[in-house]
Amino acid sequence: MIIFGSRELEVVLDDGHPQHCQVCEDERLFHTVLRYQHQHLYYIFGSVKNKEYRFECELCSHGESLDANDVEGQLGRTPIPFMQRRGGWVFLLGIPAFWVCVFLGALVWRWANPVDRAGLFGGPGSQVAAETPLEVNDRVLSKWGGSWYKATVVEVLADGKVKIHYLGYDAAFDTVVPRANLRIEAQAN
Repeated sequence: MIIFGSRELEVVLDDGHPQHCQVCEDERLFHTVLRYQHQHLYYIFGSVKNKEYRFECELCSHGESLDANDVEGQLGRTPIPFMQRRGGWVFLLGIPAFWVCVFLGALVWRWANPVDRAGLFGGPGSQVAAETPLEVNDRVLSKWGGSWYKATVVEVLADGKVKIHYLGYDAAFDTVVPRANLRIEAQAN
């Protein structure tokens, strides 16, 4: 079902000015009024049609048409609400803009977090077991935060844990990890 329609709207733009009305033949308040027709589709996509500014009597609506540019210049804006003027076009453009931001954010995050994500099923390389011999400067992969980072062995401790240095990071990030969080980096042929 398609929901569409149009309606005539009126906006009174000032408090009124007393003036003699020729039709009422009496002193009446005259207002600056905007009348326009708003068309819409699904109440999201809309447009404005037949916009007219008038200076007219509040009782009989007798008056004169005003130049739209002059009135909007004095007001400094268009008094028609934004969603009625531009409707869903902003909404429609906002959807791809949102996805572009998500995509660019993912690219920036990926660039800022260089991670070896090769091992989707158990991790890359072979598991470091308690009996796996490790020496200083051996290249390993260390699991941290669900991702695998390249590292080198700095020291093998007596309790079986290993002190490592993450490649590309300061020594301040060197840490001691259990062997269960390490894998031997696969050598390229």
